[in-house]
Amino acid sequence: MATKRKPSSRRTRRPYTVPVLGEDVRLARSTGQGYLLLHDAERGCKAKRYVGKLVEQDADGNPIGDPFPEAKERAARIIAEFRATSGGDPRPGKPEPLTVRQLAKSYLDERASEKSDDQLWHDQSALAVAIELYGNQEASQFGPLALRSVRKLMIDSGRLNRRTVNDRVARIVAAFAWAVSFEMIASEVLVALQTVKGLRAGRRDGLREPTPVRPVDDEDIEAVLPLLSPQLAAIIQVMRHSGARCGEVIQLRPCDLEQTADGLLYRPPSHKNAHRGHERVISLGPRAAQALKPFLLRPADRPCFSPAEAEEARLAARNAARVVPGHVGNVPGSNRSDNPTRVPGETYTTASVRRAIQRACNKLGIPTWTPHQVRHTFGTKTRKTHGIEVAKVLLGHKDFRSTTIYAEADLEKAQSVMREIG
Repeated sequence: MATKRKPSSRRTRRPYTVPVLGEDVRLARSTGQGYLLLHDAERGCKAKRYVGKLVEQDADGNPIGDPFPEAKERAARIIAEFRATSGGDPRPGKPEPLTVRQLAKSYLDERASEKSDDQLWHDQSALAVAIELYGNQEASQFGPLALRSVRKLMIDSGRLNRRTVNDRVARIVAAFAWAVSFEMIASEVLVALQTVKGLRAGRRDGLREPTPVRPVDDEDIEAVLPLLSPQLAAIIQVMRHSGARCGEVIQLRPCDLEQTADGLLYRPPSHKNAHRGHERVISLGPRAAQALKPFLLRPADRPCFSPAEAEEARLAARNAARVVPGHVGNVPGSNRSDNPTRVPGETYTTASVRRAIQRACNKLGIPTWTPHQVRHTFGTKTRKTHGIEVAKVLLGHKDFRSTTIYAEADLEKAQSVMREIG
């Protein structure tokens, strides 16, 4: 009689892979080397192509941190050269042409680690329209007429303004430019797409112009703060008194702060212009530092503003205000789902902050405003009291033209001068 085999107590570890150009670079945990599985025509099967050390590992072989750029670059070069010599298909058999859908997926996978969540979302939204119309078409056949058709679909949706349409069309062209750089498609495709010029202002087809972002009144900010969680209220206050972007404040950690004689300096781990090589240093004055102070008592590498902490504090406050005695009715936490559909994350997103503000505005019956308008308020006040040069530095701009967009001119001062000289 055969004996039953005892189940193995060894836990199967999930393979660690890094997407590069639509292919997976796998980690050999025993050596730390990354490798690709590509078809070998001579052997008639898949063979490993090593790309060097892929990522740092701990004592148990688990990956630590981000993959090394050198390994990703070598993998991209191997894949591009392989596709150039094998017809673009890493599998055996008849090579299949690269489709618009495959190009978009490879581009988004490659850019996922380089762009912020907001920028990646804009790329996904732009390419989704191209995939909807031409997803199964060969990327080499995607020309100016196809791009104009995609743009027409964006216009007909009625949801986008002219500037957004131009931006999304430019993102589609950027994806094809990236594919050309890896020799996935011919450069002639990109040259043809670049002949499609952006839409100009003053069109008569009903496409609306972008609405200028206006500063939000201090009264509206003060009215909303009591309806927000302490974490969200502190985020708004830090933005209000520093001019920082919402995406910069939500990722703030104690280790990113530097104490100086004049206050705190904050260097965001990532920001809008990091890919351009620009350094971003945000000065936090006494009022911004005071709003931030209650959230600094935590490990140096943990975000100061956590939705999970906010939800835990909310439930604790609700339990403390409970009228029914604790031994009567449900025990706190007993009616929670073991597998909830949504759980609070470790950090906020720009969209979650915006939604919380809009809900509070709707509850109060006041005009809704966004976190980005708080930055405009700071820029306008700073320009009015200290001039455009100071506003440019505090907003982190490299060009005065950007500052004129964020900081409205002091029309009262202009009218006063005209009363004297006009």
